[in-house]
Amino acid sequence: MVKTAGLGDGLYVNGYDLSGDTASMAMKAKVGEMNSTGLDKSARERLQLLADGEMTYRTFHTGDTSDSGAVHAHKRLREMTDTAMSTYFNGATAGNLSVGLVGKQFDYALDRGDAGNLLASCTAKASGGEPLEVGRILDRAAAPTAVGNGSILDLGASHGITALAFHLHVTSFTGTSVTLLIQHDDNSGMSTPATYGTFAVVSGRTYERLVVASAPERYIRWRANAGTFSAVAFAVALFPSF
Repeated sequence: MVKTAGLGDGLYVNGYDLSGDTASMAMKAKVGEMNSTGLDKSARERLQLLADGEMTYRTFHTGDTSDSGAVHAHKRLREMTDTAMSTYFNGATAGNLSVGLVGKQFDYALDRGDAGNLLASCTAKASGGEPLEVGRILDRAAAPTAVGNGSILDLGASHGITALAFHLHVTSFTGTSVTLLIQHDDNSGMSTPATYGTFAVVSGRTYERLVVASAPERYIRWRANAGTFSAVAFAVALFPSF
């Protein structure tokens, strides 16, 4: 088993890249528990209930509330009122680990250390029936300037995946609109690609969780398919269901 470091990792929340202001984060998958012990048992029987999950991220407090570059976590998280789609990227290499959660943000707490440093802690918990998702990076540094394709990810000859969920974070956009979609094919050259899923039309900073309830072919990529734009930057990860 290969061990990996956490340097160069990323955290994206609702279309904002908060990687530079994030000090650390924790991800937790949980399952509800119920005790149900029969009369013929001499110890507890425990049943697993609904799946759950949460993400907690510790961020630096910069004091910048104007945030013209939209990169400071303090400005973004202190104003979060409800849904938070959080996506963790282990580095930027396609195929690396990614963890995602669509949840409710329940707190934003400031904490002053003994050295005078000011950190903030934010916790998001799963909601809407979607627990913590574990998958792979499709692209963390996508930046097409015209219609075109992303690099190809090999899911494996016998991947066994029956459905895929995608997290898309569009962090910047210049133009009128662009349609981003996912293509798949059964050959490595993607000579006969078919559309696997299509995101909502992008016209600015946005985020979306897209679910495709069918089995993908072995090879998969993103495509900027149509629109009038000169620049768009986004990150996208995929989470399989078996």
